[in-house]
Amino acid sequence: MDLTKVLIEANSYTSFLKSVLTTKNVRGYQSELARACGCQISMFSNILKGLSQMSLEQASSLCDFLEFTELQAAYFLVLVARDRSGSDRLQSRLSGYLSHIKSQF
Repeated sequence: MDLTKVLIEANSYTSFLKSVLTTKNVRGYQSELARACGCQISMFSNILKGLSQMSLEQASSLCDFLEFTELQAAYFLVLVARDRSGSDRLQSRLSGYLSHIKSQF
């Protein structure tokens, strides 16, 4: 699985996580991701459903678990920050950062 391709094609961090789970298709992998984030399986499930948000600390732990490069980690962390942001202006600014990082892949 080419994580970079999956990551930059995702329009949100939850869609990226869902793609990883679909591609990996290994029993218990969702539980492994939850453990890597330091959260309960139910919390991780709520994150996937859009009912809860992943913290940047959890996202950083997930980057370590997935063995992201620094560039992949930067992209994922900004993606999480953008999806968590509360204003259109901040979302727009963070989307610009994502475009800049994407151009470096």
